Amino acid sequence: MEIVYNEIQQCKECGDRLRGRADKRYCHDACRSAFNNRKNKALLDPIKSINMALSRNRKILKEVYDLVGDENSVNVRKLIIKGFLFDYYTHIQDASDGKKYKYCYDFGYVESSNGEYLISKYPVTYL
Repeated sequence: MEIVYNEIQQCKECGDRLRGRADKRYCHDACRSAFNNRKNKALLDPIKSINMALSRNRKILKEVYDLVGDENSVNVRKLIIKGFLFDYYTHIQDASDGKKYKYCYDFGYVESSNGEYLISKYPVTYL
């Protein structure tokens, strides 16, 4: 029986020599966590920025909806000044009049006329 000696195993994060099991990859839990956090950061950063934009849009729509009440029409400039990003929404719903409402979670908007947008709240449903 021939014994094969592998090269010295090193921690994937800090490079320290590994002791113990032959299939060990990290010297400590902290190194494993740091390695995986760094690896996943590139995947999670775009998701975080999209979620932040959606959350900000919802907050703006809620503020405007609470401010204007039943008269739920607002000028597009007001939304832009507040930082609203029209490219970010969670879903689209077709209205009976043929218009398409874009929603940021439970608050939606649709262009009406003369640079005005109608703001609406999605009806609450419980599962």
